[in-house]
Amino acid sequence: MSYNFYTDQFDYYAAYTITQNHIYDPVNNPEDAKYADKDDALLPGKVIVNPTNPAYAEERQPQRTCSSMARTQNGRIFMSYFSATDHSDEGAGNYNMIISSDDRGETFQDRVLIEPPKMETTRVWDCVPWVDDTNRLWVFYAQSYLSQDGRDGIWVVRCDNPDDDDMVFTEPRRIANGVVVMAPIITSKGEWLFTGCVWDPKCAHGGVKGNMGINNLQDEIGVSVYRSTDRGETFERIASKIRFPYSVFDEPCMAERKDGSLMMWIRGMNCTAHTFSYDGGHTWTIPVQNLRMNLPNTRFHFGKLKSGNLLLLCNYKADMFSYYGGRNNLCALLSKDDGETWEGCLMIDEREGSEQPDFVEGNDGFIYIGYGRAPQFAAESMLAIVTEEDILAGKLVNPQSKLRIVAGKSTGMGKDPVSAEWIQHIADDWGIELETKESITL
Repeated sequence: MSYNFYTDQFDYYAAYTITQNHIYDPVNNPEDAKYADKDDALLPGKVIVNPTNPAYAEERQPQRTCSSMARTQNGRIFMSYFSATDHSDEGAGNYNMIISSDDRGETFQDRVLIEPPKMETTRVWDCVPWVDDTNRLWVFYAQSYLSQDGRDGIWVVRCDNPDDDDMVFTEPRRIANGVVVMAPIITSKGEWLFTGCVWDPKCAHGGVKGNMGINNLQDEIGVSVYRSTDRGETFERIASKIRFPYSVFDEPCMAERKDGSLMMWIRGMNCTAHTFSYDGGHTWTIPVQNLRMNLPNTRFHFGKLKSGNLLLLCNYKADMFSYYGGRNNLCALLSKDDGETWEGCLMIDEREGSEQPDFVEGNDGFIYIGYGRAPQFAAESMLAIVTEEDILAGKLVNPQSKLRIVAGKSTGMGKDPVSAEWIQHIADDWGIELETKESITL
């Protein structure tokens, strides 16, 4: 029996059109009445520095998903993931954890915890730390009702002392609808640009378990580009509704090319699309399939290095018939011609479940690559430290380069939650006196 990754996947995608045109109407649709608290997702969550609450310990975590990273000018590494204390799914109660290392990845500790505003109805996820050119740490993250609610929301907090043990953060600030998966880039004009996505309600996550139709933002579906000209004090949307027809979770990456134009790649269903902007991100060409780089239906990452070369992290030439749909053979490639061709191929991790890569270039000449190993296999946060020379050689040539550094591992998969204790710890964090230890709405 033949199998076509394009047509077969697209038929699967089309099966989730039932919520696409749903309009939230609790008066005339009794089913919608149970979502009356959907605007809980517009409330700010809570940032906790140096968390010691055992409810969030690795041995209690049934999963860890997504990996993004940052590095300060003084060498502190930050890696992020989201997890949960009482279930292994993506949904209400998910929280973000940022771990840090001051010894080049030899040891890590829990550094920053971001809790959702109400654990029973909301979640935070896809946490993206970023250190700007003045060594301030910014943390962008998504927040939504239930799993995904069709509106979601991009929030940000900032820390001006990221190398201190007692880090101080600003209050959470909601800056846009959607989900964020990439850190900002600073263009040659000094502008900050980043992308956000409002996902189509017919995507599988939303149609099945996210109730994305309760916030129907048809005018915003697709990728938007946001700009700050005042170093993060304000952000404005300068482009929207950038759409590739064969995409579910867009998860775009963007970089400035040598001529000042911008290139964006968008995740597709076992393919990628690319689009270009020649006016600073205000308008974009129609996204078309990038036939030179068909990748599995999972997140990739690329960005510009200080050398001017582009670095691409992806599941390259993956085994598409594997158990986890091609999330293996995680590789690093370089381009010296703005993505026209790619050179070298350093295998970062060939194991099944190696996914969700990100990188940051340090001022020490090394590239720090973070990625995850899926909960189905290991539930690990992984780190690799390499150089451009390693990537071009296809092997480690620098004696200080390292692969497969385990930064953290969640080991609570399959364990029964201790709900009463978990609730009490959450209440302690928020300074709430419990009337009952059975359940609570925060």
